Amino acid sequence: MIVKTFLFILFTVYSLLFTVPVYARPCYQAPDGSLICPTLSPAPTPNAIESIFGKIIPPDALKGLLQQDPTGAGAISNFLSRLVALIYVFAAIILIFMLLWGAWDWMTSEGDKEKIQSARNKIINAFIGILLFAVAFAVIRVLGQFTGFTFFVGQ
Repeated sequence: MIVKTFLFILFTVYSLLFTVPVYARPCYQAPDGSLICPTLSPAPTPNAIESIFGKIIPPDALKGLLQQDPTGAGAISNFLSRLVALIYVFAAIILIFMLLWGAWDWMTSEGDKEKIQSARNKIINAFIGILLFAVAFAVIRVLGQFTGFTFFVGQ
C-alpha cells in the first residue's frame, strides 16, 4: 500500500512539474535561424457548422420558453421550482398522515406506556421532518439568491 501511495504521489508531482503545452501553436526554427509559427486555420463559419451538424430546432413545447430566455436558465429554474414545490406538497401530506397515525395510536394505546411512547415518537418525528423541510426551504432560497435562480415565483 505504501509503495502504491508513493508511486501515485511521484507520478502526480512529475505530471504537475513537467506538463506538455498541448494547446500551444507549433513553431519551427528555419535553417536561417528565424522562427516560423504557422497560423491556425480560421474558425469555421456558422454555415459550415450547420452543414456538418444540421440545423438544431427545439421542439414546439420548448419554443415558448426559449423565446423568452434563449439560454434556458428560466426553464430550468421553473422546472426546479415546480419540482421542489411538488416535494413540499408530498411532505405536507406525509406530515398530516404521520400526525393522524400518531394521534390514532395514542388514542388506542389504552394507557400502555410503550404504545404512548411510540405514538409520541411518531408525532415528534413528524414535526422534526417538517422542521427539516423548513430549513431546506430557507437554504434553497439562499442558494437561489446566490445562483440567480428564482424559486417559488408565481406559485
